[in-house]
Formats: sequence, C-alpha cells, structure tokens
Amino acid sequence: MLRSKDGDFVTEVLTFPGVIIEADTFSELIEMINDAAITYFEIPKKYVSFMANYLPSLELAQKLGIFPVVKKEQRLRLQLVK
Repeated sequence: MLRSKDGDFVTEVLTFPGVIIEADTFSELIEMINDAAITYFEIPKKYVSFMANYLPSLELAQKLGIFPVVKKEQRLRLQLVK
C-alpha cells in the first residue's frame, strides 16, 4: 500500500492476482479491498454480513500518516444527565 503523488491511496491485492485498487481516502480503500474479496469469491449478498473484513494494522496506518491523530493533551468535561 502506498500513496500516489496526488495523495490517493493505491494497493495491489496480492491474494487476488492482477487486482489493483486506488481510492481517494484510506477508509474508501479499505472498503474497496473488502468489496474486491466479496466480488472475487462471488459471495451472495445474504452472506456478506457474516464475512470477516480486512482491517489494516495500526503500524501500517501510522506509517501512512493516517492514524492515530495524536494530541499531547486534551481536557474533556463531561456532565451526566439524570
């Protein structure tokens, strides 16, 4: 997985030969990877909700500068309502 010169995300799905995916956002790319698996294996729609989804590792997201957004300190005030 890498970022193109214009900031898009591009990946080759090694499990599915010849499948290359490009998306505008990281979340769109992950959605498209999962859709590629569904399409590749011709999974009927009624079974899609039972499939495991691909989730990238935290290390990969950090390497691409996507997650997490780190702030040194953030103060929150919460009020409980009865």
